[in-house]
Amino acid sequence: DGGDTWQGTAVALKTRGEAIVDAQNYLGVDVMVGHWEFTYGKERVFELIKKFKGEFISQNVIDNDPFSDDFEELIFPPVSIKEIGATKIGIIGQSFPFTSTANPKRFTEGWSFALRHERLQEHVNELRKKEKVDVVVVLSHDGFSVDQELAKKVTGVDFILSGHTHDPSPKPIVVNDTVILIAGSHGKYVGRLDIVAEKGKVKDYEFKLIPVASHLVPADKAGDELIAKWYKPYDKELGEVLGTTKNILFKRDTFYSTFDALIGQAIQDKVKSDIVFTPGYRWGTTVLPGDPITKDNVYEMTAITYPEVYTFDLKGDKIANLMEDIADNVFNENPLLQHGGDM
Repeated sequence: DGGDTWQGTAVALKTRGEAIVDAQNYLGVDVMVGHWEFTYGKERVFELIKKFKGEFISQNVIDNDPFSDDFEELIFPPVSIKEIGATKIGIIGQSFPFTSTANPKRFTEGWSFALRHERLQEHVNELRKKEKVDVVVVLSHDGFSVDQELAKKVTGVDFILSGHTHDPSPKPIVVNDTVILIAGSHGKYVGRLDIVAEKGKVKDYEFKLIPVASHLVPADKAGDELIAKWYKPYDKELGEVLGTTKNILFKRDTFYSTFDALIGQAIQDKVKSDIVFTPGYRWGTTVLPGDPITKDNVYEMTAITYPEVYTFDLKGDKIANLMEDIADNVFNENPLLQHGGDM
């Protein structure tokens, strides 16, 4: 699991991530990293990790509180080693390196996030030389472009399973013998990677990006029951119909999304502002023309732990600088400075 999993829906928010951890355990998730998970705060993250039957790993998150007994120590285990059949696989975790700038610092005060590619190289070397693994995998939430740059800086990695930017790539990208894979978001695809490896070397692999068509794949009874269990306390509230859409409502485009526009117009109408800025994270279920818009649909676009709306008086030069800064986050020529997000 490449992260951004515990947060982003009404039920996730109202149960502070517990419902999603229950779903992960049902699905059999073995290993994960994080990003928006951290917006529940440090204490809640550790509570959820205890409930999670898999492993939460990250080699790039350290304690930077000078008064802590664990100053400069790792917050989470950096690696996981799995033996599948006769193959030994070393997995290195890479949580979002810009968490403390992309999200409010209060959630992770005392923790330091960074790319830390030098330390990553050390873990690769240890897995190769000491643990004698056959395959080295980096489970990453860096972003697809950042991971391509990472592959230029770190040697000995066989596969990077990339995340954060929500890109679906049907074919791998290979950089310096490192195969980089990304399988989209929102449960739209399942990425399947089959590996043939022996004696510390990958001999062959096959990657498939498998579309998940809900009308073709029959629902699993246990899965349906799990969803019903967590939704039951909130069914009445979340099922409330707020209106009907004439056009398609979506929120997963770099420059413009119709659901973003609708939310922005609603805020503008409420606060009587001239301009509205909304954060351009991409998630949520698309609402088709003629469909009802439920409160659950709105939560899917807005369910964050810091949903406050603020009003400011801004001059034109400030607005221009703000737009430039946002564009730089998305399109910086140096991929290592692309923090993600949308316009």
